Amino acid sequence: MFAAPLLAVTLSAAPTDLSPAPPQRVDLPEPRPVPPVTLPEPRPVPRVTLTEARRRPYYGLPKRRFVPGFRIGVGLGARLAGQRSDRAHFALDALLYARAGLHRGRNQAALVPALGYSLGAGKVTREHLFLAGLGLGVLGKDDASLAVVPAVVVGVAERQRALGVRTSLVLDTGPLGIVLEVAHQYLHLPTGHRHELRLMFGLDLIRVFR
Repeated sequence: MFAAPLLAVTLSAAPTDLSPAPPQRVDLPEPRPVPPVTLPEPRPVPRVTLTEARRRPYYGLPKRRFVPGFRIGVGLGARLAGQRSDRAHFALDALLYARAGLHRGRNQAALVPALGYSLGAGKVTREHLFLAGLGLGVLGKDDASLAVVPAVVVGVAERQRALGVRTSLVLDTGPLGIVLEVAHQYLHLPTGHRHELRLMFGLDLIRVFR
């Protein structure tokens, strides 16, 4: 019974204008002016002078050379120590050899293979040896060369089986076809061993008769 009068009082107290309130104005402070940014002037770039390196064209160099030869050499063999033989004896070599350049250039490192027969003859000495070696040297102007050639030697000395090593220093003069050789030879025999020195003067027949 009291609900109706209470509802009437509530409705009479409620506001009649339900439109939204106008927005209030807010005054913002004025922005401060931004000072201009001054950039420093760039430093001057130092002048650099480039010098072109001297050109060395690889393919303009002389090509690798292969120089074959057939050498006949005569000389002296001398016993240094070991098994009895002549103090000095006649020596002869007949060798196929070559100089094979390993790179381009006027002067070339070269492999020096050698294959052939060697004779030693004297009052007591009788050597028949076959040798095969591979050395390293320098091949220069006009195909002159200097090489160290180690070789294995096998054969007969004083009617005994012989096995050894010969190490040669070989100078080839090139166009003249003259070859000089100084070598140390070690031979192992069933009855002992022998050290020899060989001094040889040879001619490259391919060069001489071409």
